Amino acid sequence: MINFYKQYLLKMLRKILLKIKNPIYLEDVSFEKKFKSYTKAKKYSSKITSYLNSEMDTYNASQFNSGISFSEVDRNIIVPFVINFIRGNRIRILDVGGGNTPISSYIKKLSSKKIDCWILEREEFVKKILPVANKKKQKINYVSDHKLIINKKFDIIYFGSSLQYIDNYKLFIKELLHCNPEFVIITDTIFTKFKSNLFSLQINMQPSVFPIQIFSENNFINFMKKYKYRCIFNFNNPSKHTHRDIEKKKYNFKHFIFKKI
Repeated sequence: MINFYKQYLLKMLRKILLKIKNPIYLEDVSFEKKFKSYTKAKKYSSKITSYLNSEMDTYNASQFNSGISFSEVDRNIIVPFVINFIRGNRIRILDVGGGNTPISSYIKKLSSKKIDCWILEREEFVKKILPVANKKKQKINYVSDHKLIINKKFDIIYFGSSLQYIDNYKLFIKELLHCNPEFVIITDTIFTKFKSNLFSLQINMQPSVFPIQIFSENNFINFMKKYKYRCIFNFNNPSKHTHRDIEKKKYNFKHFIFKKI
């Protein structure tokens, strides 16, 4: 495991050096436009796209637990690293927006601890992926209503590039904190140095266009502090994804780890 983490850190350093050497290295315009509310962003997106929900859900469900590779999605290393600091041999995780490759699939490659993982997803997706997971005899808990699990105890609540799709994130997180997690982990999510949040469109999954929320870093850290969670890890993750209408220097893709005080 130690050798794996060394390789991962070397990989991250190479990415950072490439970005310094060539600022446009593998850049990809993934976001555009700015809105003052989620409703306005959603209304605009509905005019220019038709979200292929059913088709995408069917395809994604069919790809359940396929192509698991740390080299493809760097964010998946964060949670396996953190669980080494949690006492006990059984870890309970709530994976918000875990999709067809929940974080537990990555953890099992690096840890011998027993993982109880619940994946919170949209109802339409849950209906499609459960038969596939059951057919592959995978014991994984998918749920579409977070209110059904807020009385459960989780060691980690994990947002793997999913928080930006939640409109009323403050209420949502506040309710999830009833699960009393030791850690809240957010990875590969766009944050700015602006004083307030803004809303935008994600355009790199054509023909679908999604409204997203872009968070004020300071506001979010203070919000978590209000509920007794201290930021213990704040990392700018080098990314090829760019925003057409915001200067590159004004935002970053972040990895955050918050620990209960």
